[in-house]
Amino acid sequence: MTNELLFLPKDRKLLAPRLLGRVGRLIFGLWSLYFIREALTYWEFFVESPQVLDQVGYLMGVALAFWLMPDVINIGINRRWKRRSQIVWLIVALLAIVANLIFTGDWWGPLLGWTIWLMAVFVHLYLGASHVLSAIIGTPGCEMRSLPHLRAILGGSKVEMVVCPGHWTAFDSWEASLSNEA
Repeated sequence: MTNELLFLPKDRKLLAPRLLGRVGRLIFGLWSLYFIREALTYWEFFVESPQVLDQVGYLMGVALAFWLMPDVINIGINRRWKRRSQIVWLIVALLAIVANLIFTGDWWGPLLGWTIWLMAVFVHLYLGASHVLSAIIGTPGCEMRSLPHLRAILGGSKVEMVVCPGHWTAFDSWEASLSNEA
């Protein structure tokens, strides 16, 4: 497992987000941070109660965190783990279920609740902070490189930017094409 970046741009040139790209990043970042606020406010319910499975909003946030976990690890933290982070997390979740069954007699319990909660909070915290920071400093390409981008700005160094595996690179290109046509 190397630290070589994934999704490097072919032409090594990525566009900085413009107004709509920055607003979109800011909205998504604030939504992700709102998820954190909810998770911190109701942590005891989310961790301790199997009724959390009735909370569609929380489950959608958990599913999104699980889906985006590899991007946070691979791009944001710069570890080339591909989908291994999800596999490791699933193994830990299965071990938590087994432990819950052994110690409480039920598959849902604090160990599984904490495993799910910590993964979701970690991913949404990184996503939220990265999106908001990217909106503020105009990180080209993937917002998950906004923390290294900020370090480069403050330290006067250079940082390798990457293509967003989601939609932001394409969105930034589209928005730039609007002003080129005017």
